[in-house]
Amino acid sequence: MVVVVSEKGKSFKNLFNYLFEGRLKDRQSVDKKPEIIIFSDNIRVPFGKEDKKGRARLVDDIISQCEQHESFDRKSRLVGEHILSFSQDETAKLSKEQIGKICEQYVKDAKLDKTQYVAISHGDTDNLHVHLVFNRVQNDVTIYPEWKEKVKASERAIAIGLKFRLHLTEKQSNMAQSKGVFEVRVQHDDILALREQEQFNKIRNLKHLEKVAEKSGTTCCIDGESVKIDDKIYFKNDLEAVFYLNRKIQFAESQEKYYTQNQNTGYGKNPKKIPAYQRKKEKINADEFGKSDNELRKESKVNTETEEIQPIYIQNPSETYQDFARRKVWGKDDDDTLIRRRKRRYLK
Repeated sequence: MVVVVSEKGKSFKNLFNYLFEGRLKDRQSVDKKPEIIIFSDNIRVPFGKEDKKGRARLVDDIISQCEQHESFDRKSRLVGEHILSFSQDETAKLSKEQIGKICEQYVKDAKLDKTQYVAISHGDTDNLHVHLVFNRVQNDVTIYPEWKEKVKASERAIAIGLKFRLHLTEKQSNMAQSKGVFEVRVQHDDILALREQEQFNKIRNLKHLEKVAEKSGTTCCIDGESVKIDDKIYFKNDLEAVFYLNRKIQFAESQEKYYTQNQNTGYGKNPKKIPAYQRKKEKINADEFGKSDNELRKESKVNTETEEIQPIYIQNPSETYQDFARRKVWGKDDDDTLIRRRKRRYLK
């Protein structure tokens, strides 16, 4: 499966007209065979391709939500479209039910369930493809995030392909071990269910798995894309996703543990901010006195009372400008003399 992100459009009406009955002559097709697979609860979909009134209701429902945004304009590009394209082998292999589950998983991963969406499939070509149209103005009247939209869409396609055992291209196989794919994959229910098993919930990587299996006396054999533990066979990509989640959780727990231990020191969560000499000093003081420097400072009472010191005035008779007590006060006469001087400069 491959996901293509279309350019942002302006008109929902033109897009739906194309999806249901547009450009048939260009493809030399009689019928595009459009079929609505899934849709959100806050829109009304047409009953079929001939239901033009239902199509108009669908557009009205989407436009009414777009109008709630403060910067809405008829020329605004608020039409979102992601196209899920399946190969010929996948089209022959997958049923309508499975395609519906794949679309639901993509909607969940892309967080399109927070806005209005409808998935329409076309069967007029050799390979099945699904147009997932959504409103870029979400239900909370915010704009759908566009940052790295195409890259994230390809990462979701790989993660869904790994879950439903779909064919991956060579480029997708190289990206399967990337952090973005793992971040999507660890949210799937099959990975969460696999991590609940006691033999996997603390393993960090495949080498760690082999060592633990050797200590426990179980057989572990890694062969290509599969891992055999005793009589059970697991997919290697699934286990690596579980191990990635374990490392992520263990790192968060270690950071939280360090923060709780050092919350009174004022250094925060990042241990790298503490200089080495300071850590050594804290350790020595704690060993000698049983308390850290900060605790000793809090216990020691420092006298904060200060005495008023009378200022000392030193006058130098040779430099009269330092004699602040005899400084001349500026008056009206001085203003007049200043004006005269300026007039003289101007006349010159």
